Amino acid sequence: MEKYTYISKWFTFSGKRYVARGKTLEEAIMRKAEMLQKLKAGEITSGGGMPLSVWTETVLDTYRPNASEETIEQSRLRLHKHLLDDLGRYAVDKITPL
Repeated sequence: MEKYTYISKWFTFSGKRYVARGKTLEEAIMRKAEMLQKLKAGEITSGGGMPLSVWTETVLDTYRPNASEETIEQSRLRLHKHLLDDLGRYAVDKITPL
């Protein structure tokens, strides 16, 4: 089986982290420039007007499909205790770093 290797170029835009990947360094740099241009033009948004509480549920369902129910429940409890009780009603795209 062939192993895939990608080059990643990370960057920050408006306080959020993004990654552009390519099979070569040149391709990764080109994709980073394209993403940056689209971000500046407003063509790419993260989360839209989705409330943080809905977004976290989507993330748990998408990125932890093989986790046990106990693990997912513990994650939900921690999220609510430390994050969602205060910020859960705010839209993801309106939350910025301090």
